Amino acid sequence: MVFWNVENCFDTVDDSLTEDEEFLPESFLGWNQRVYQYKMEQIGRILKDVKPVLVGLAEVENRRVLEDLRKRMGRPEQWGILHREGPDRRGIDCALFYRQDLLECLHEDFFVFRLPSGNSTREALMGEFRFRQGGGEAFIICVLHYPSRRGGARRSLPDRLACSRQLIIYLQQNYSRRKILIMGDLNAPANTEPVRMLDRFYPLLLKGADAWTYVYQCQRQQLDHFLASPEFLRGLPRIQSKSPRVLRPPAMQDEFGFPEPFIKNRRIYGGFSDHYLIELRVVGCSSRRGAESTEGAERQRIFPPAKGAERLRIFPPAEGAERLRFVRGIGTEGMRIYSSRGGAERQRFIRGIGAEGAERLRIFRPAEGAERLRFIRGIGAERAEGLRIYSSRGGCREAEINLGDWGGEGGGSEDLFLPRRVQRSRD
Repeated sequence: MVFWNVENCFDTVDDSLTEDEEFLPESFLGWNQRVYQYKMEQIGRILKDVKPVLVGLAEVENRRVLEDLRKRMGRPEQWGILHREGPDRRGIDCALFYRQDLLECLHEDFFVFRLPSGNSTREALMGEFRFRQGGGEAFIICVLHYPSRRGGARRSLPDRLACSRQLIIYLQQNYSRRKILIMGDLNAPANTEPVRMLDRFYPLLLKGADAWTYVYQCQRQQLDHFLASPEFLRGLPRIQSKSPRVLRPPAMQDEFGFPEPFIKNRRIYGGFSDHYLIELRVVGCSSRRGAESTEGAERQRIFPPAKGAERLRIFPPAEGAERLRFVRGIGTEGMRIYSSRGGAERQRFIRGIGAEGAERLRIFRPAEGAERLRFIRGIGAERAEGLRIYSSRGGCREAEINLGDWGGEGGGSEDLFLPRRVQRSRD
């Protein structure tokens, strides 16, 4: 899950109800359609690389901007949007993208802050979600963007303090003892009172000298934060306690390692945003995975996911004979497949089976007295279908390779090498 202040995501249309004159084609910035499209491409490029399940955004003008951004995130139909036009005088709001195929949105909520200064600011956006698979409790995501420090941090401090106090009261009254994750740009470092006030109820997750997300006058500052209720740190789903971090993609960095803004010194600079992203991971269900529900299938675990592997099927052992069927090529390296029955036989695939050529496939059977079969080359992806390997229980002194199912009459047999004990047995 990710939060990102995307810095002035405005369209090119004048809104008479907000102060967006700075972001129009006739303005001093020259915010025309070409600039707007480039801004969308820059933001979408980073989000596509990060591949989040849920994204909280700040400084987005309206729904149209979110719809345009969704088209650049890959497979736009899978992304849901939470957003509402807020009362901010500049017209910028908070928003949420979430994967509809993985998360179910149960409820959305908005809270309007009342500031001592009388100014209007961004609403707090809250969404209630549940993972579609794996069960677990529902959880609340709260996206914030506190009043800015324009005019001086000390002068605007009462407004941010009021936001923290009102948010705590609202969450305690409406979402008491729930799994809550707060993400947002609080415009306040971790050691200031607006953040400390929230930290008393919702512990701060991202801390330390390396947690900076923003640079002002060459001073690194942490303005973007994750906070969570204690309930979200246990049970399922739960936040991985050591997972919160700042994402600093190399493409976003200037020569000093600072985030490259899109606007700098009142000119189009062409970067991404003046804030880095923050990220954490949530365990949505048990990490154990069962095998496919075939008749009599054994439990299997595949580590890690095969890059490029498609429809690998493994059939359970029957009467001492293992049967492996490769439907299509496996372009992976280091994949391990475990199956348990009786003595928990183990099969390990050390090097990858390329989709073309399938070089250096090695199959080890570390059972008692097990022989080692090594296929040096020559099992193509198309001919690998129906490969059967039989080994007897006990000493595994014999091995029989059924070549008839390879799609050719003994094709590739000249490349088959068996250990000496197996060869003697066959002789």
